[in-house]
Amino acid sequence: MKNKPKFRCNIGGQAVLEGVMMKTPESIALAVRHSDGSITIKNEKFVPYAKRNKFLGLPVVRGVAAFVESLVVGTKTITDSAKILEEEERRIAAKKAEEAAGLGAAENTDALKESARPRSKTKEGLSIAIAVTISLIIFIALFIWLPNFMTNLIKPLIVRDPAVLTAGESIILNLIEGFLRILVFVGYLLTVTLMKDIRRVFMYHGAEHKVIHCFENGEVLMVENARKYKTSHPRCGTSYLFLVMVVAILLFSLLGWSGDILTRVGLRLLMLPVVAGLAYEVLRLAAKSDAWPLRVIRAPGVLLQKLSTREPDDSMIEVAIAAFNAAAENTSSIADEIKPKGNKDGH
Repeated sequence: MKNKPKFRCNIGGQAVLEGVMMKTPESIALAVRHSDGSITIKNEKFVPYAKRNKFLGLPVVRGVAAFVESLVVGTKTITDSAKILEEEERRIAAKKAEEAAGLGAAENTDALKESARPRSKTKEGLSIAIAVTISLIIFIALFIWLPNFMTNLIKPLIVRDPAVLTAGESIILNLIEGFLRILVFVGYLLTVTLMKDIRRVFMYHGAEHKVIHCFENGEVLMVENARKYKTSHPRCGTSYLFLVMVVAILLFSLLGWSGDILTRVGLRLLMLPVVAGLAYEVLRLAAKSDAWPLRVIRAPGVLLQKLSTREPDDSMIEVAIAAFNAAAENTSSIADEIKPKGNKDGH
């Protein structure tokens, strides 16, 4: 849309399998669509890390806190959505068993109740910690180790004397590494789009952005209102990851190019919090207005969202609206803005 937003909210979100999560400064809501068309909503209070401690709210530091928070909350959201879908599958299976065996299905029903019991918070916390750790390992392997390893392979084509690198040669190697990192990221997005389930997640991602655009433009949250907006958004996580890579190119160039890959990777890991924090500040700045310098900064990230988002159908927009309303209703600064709510199409 060419219309400028009437205001910008601080609601973010995440697409999951058959659902959308919306997060405000006070609440997190997850809406998941079932095969029978119904929507399950899970809503809980949440205090961002940056508000739990003054230090975590400082510029740059808040970006690091937001990065960690997105990993933890994102992993928990994926886990919760999977549990909701799994419980629904069990319910349907038990219902079919009851219909097929009549009263003889009582044992199946008891088994269903047993399997649906919530896990302890300790076990759930441990599973989330393991999932976050695995995610970090994959991130480091794909976007730090692999580009660095590939760059080192072509180093003989760039460097005249491997024993003594000039400042210019180090900068060139870091630029090549950064370019390869972006190629790996784009390649990763292109690869996962080959999966049918991921394409549907990307459609829900587009629905999430449309609903936020609709709210920011002051329109009632209804499917027909949200449908007309773009699937891209300047505050998207895809844009943030792209900015992380750009900032990394600039900062990693200061580290030179050690002959030991473990040293190079280790130095980059040490710099990663600074990179994440600075990229977060750039993203906040770029999303504040539509002035052309800021549009230029966020343009590559918005362009990349053509890979991470897809045009959603109306049922997906409905799920995103349900998640948005649930999160906003528990947020004092936003609750009044969504009244009156949309018609039946919007919930």
